[in-house]
Amino acid sequence: MFARGSNPPRSTLRRTALLSMVAALALPILLIAGTALAAGASVTAATPAQKSEAGKSFKRGAEALEDGKLENAVTEFRRSLDVVDSPNTRLMLARTLAKLSRPVEAYRELELTVTAAEQAAQTDKKYATAADAARTESAEVRSQIGLVTVKVSGAENGDALSVGGETVERAAWERPIAVVPGKVRVVLKSARGEVTREVDVAAGGSADVEIAPQAPPAASAPVEAKVETPPLAPSPPTTRTIGYIAGGVGIAGVVTFAVFGAMNNSKFRKLQDDCINNVCNPDLESERDTGKTYQTIANVGLVAGVVGLGTSAVLLLISSGGGESSPAKAARTRGTGLSSARVGVGVGYVDVSGSF
Repeated sequence: MFARGSNPPRSTLRRTALLSMVAALALPILLIAGTALAAGASVTAATPAQKSEAGKSFKRGAEALEDGKLENAVTEFRRSLDVVDSPNTRLMLARTLAKLSRPVEAYRELELTVTAAEQAAQTDKKYATAADAARTESAEVRSQIGLVTVKVSGAENGDALSVGGETVERAAWERPIAVVPGKVRVVLKSARGEVTREVDVAAGGSADVEIAPQAPPAASAPVEAKVETPPLAPSPPTTRTIGYIAGGVGIAGVVTFAVFGAMNNSKFRKLQDDCINNVCNPDLESERDTGKTYQTIANVGLVAGVVGLGTSAVLLLISSGGGESSPAKAARTRGTGLSSARVGVGVGYVDVSGSF
């Protein structure tokens, strides 16, 4: 089944037949071309020194495996793969991991073994046996692990994906990833933040997860500054408005004059009727005083009426554009022959006079 192998040293003759078979497996591993799945060099490119170093590590790993020193065996097998990659060495590593109850790692190494052995078998048919063995053992381990397939959309350079706490290389995205059964966290980190998904995977089962980076923040609409318009100050009353007010005062004054003038006249006639030869009864003194009061109010009302109406007429004339300059007004006055006028108000009379 195998090419030339190395016999165990005399000091290890007590070892079992399994160790002899493993030792015999080592030399062909170093002589046949390996795959590019590990960091080690292929056999065709490896130097004699590399082949010798990888063979020593493989032998130490096989001895540690037989002695039950499983962690040491893992270390030595990985060290051998780092120098020269070989599907048979990887198969031994997977078996050791399975013995350590690390099925997830064992499954991953078995899958890599299948790929490496199939490639190596194109050069040497004997490696087809290693591929078949890896498939069989992979199916057995499969019942102990779960598989998660992550579909990533919208990712950019620099984004990082982790499944079950382990970083996944970019080339392996969207491939089934072996995980420990149970709740599995899928995390995608990008410059815009971190997105997390959680999925429950049973032993022997599988799950699909879709994930994408956070969407960029939406551009906020510009906030329009609210300009409060100050309340308009009340406009000062116009000339026309003041003219109307003055006219109202004037009309009120005239009405007051008319009313209280009539009441005064009534009191005056009563005193004339009740007094004989200008001699009045003392009881009529209050009537006299009331009449005087009416006369005073009437006179005040008349003055207010004349002033108000006159002011109103002037203001309304100005507001309507009919005002004239002093020279023009003087000329018009001369044209009518009116040189001056006056209003006189006294107790019991109103006098209007002027020169014409």
